[in-house]
Amino acid sequence: MGTVIVADARALEHSRDLRPFRSHSAMLFNCVVWERTFRDLSPGECRDLLRSVNVGRVGVSVNALPAIFPIHYALLDDDVVFRIAPVGVLADVLPNAVVAFEADGIPDDDEAQRWSVLVVGLAKLIADEERLEAARRLPLLAWDGHDSDRFTAIPAHRVSGRIYASPELHLPQKPG
Repeated sequence: MGTVIVADARALEHSRDLRPFRSHSAMLFNCVVWERTFRDLSPGECRDLLRSVNVGRVGVSVNALPAIFPIHYALLDDDVVFRIAPVGVLADVLPNAVVAFEADGIPDDDEAQRWSVLVVGLAKLIADEERLEAARRLPLLAWDGHDSDRFTAIPAHRVSGRIYASPELHLPQKPG
C-alpha cells in the first residue's frame, strides 16, 4: 500500500487504482490524500496467476522502437513458452533478445479484483530435444494460426506483479 498526496483532487478522481480518504494533516493543508489499492505479489503468486490464463503480450525492440505483440502462452516449469512463426518480426528479433512479457486477468470477470504480472528475461529458442518435446505437449496455439514447431522460452527469473482492488473493497491478504 502507498499514499499519494494531491493538491488538486480532480486530476485523479476517476482513477480506478486510487481511493480518497481524509486525514487530519490533509485537512489542514486542504488537499486530498489518495490511497493506492494494490498489493505487490510474491514471485510464487505471480507464477500461479500466470498459470491461470493463456494470453499475454510480449514487448520487444524493433529497430530501436518498442513493439508489443499478443501471444498465446503456457508455462513450462517456470518459463513462459510460446510459438513463433518461422518468418516475421518475432522470428527476426526474439532469439537472444531481452524482452518484457505481461499477462493480466480479472478473476471471474469481477472488476473487484484484478492483477497484472510482468516477466523480464532473455528470450531463447528452445533447441534442447527434451524441452522441445515438452513444449510440443503444451496446449499452445500460435496467435496468427501457424503451426510452427519453433518455441521461444522466457525464463521467469525476474518476475513482478500487483493485485488491484476496487476502491470500495479490501485487498485479499497474502496467502500463508
